[in-house]
Amino acid sequence: MEPNQNNQQSSPHPPNEPAPSAAPVYPTPEQPSQLGGPQSPLSQPEVPNRSSEQTNVIAIIGLIMAFVFPLVGLVLSIIGYNQSKKTGGSGKTIAIIGIVLNLLWLIGGLMVLLALMSIGR
Repeated sequence: MEPNQNNQQSSPHPPNEPAPSAAPVYPTPEQPSQLGGPQSPLSQPEVPNRSSEQTNVIAIIGLIMAFVFPLVGLVLSIIGYNQSKKTGGSGKTIAIIGIVLNLLWLIGGLMVLLALMSIGR
């Protein structure tokens, strides 16, 4: 038996595959990273502009006021919706919910008022 044949039989890996290395392999700046682009040691991730992502405070107050003073809440929700539309910030959905809730409370309140008035006659 030749020594080369004995080594090939005792190796746990097939002869065509290289043995796994113990040291981890890190990408170099020229190699793309797992995130998709080439990375240099000085590059930092981009931070989104937080000023346009702030929720409109007037829209939130208009939504809260729907449960206390629906008429004031309706006005504030409409103002908040218009501001959100102009600035492009978030809060448009909250303003729409505020408008709908305020209208429902106003219509419901008017219906109850009319019902009470018709009973009192």
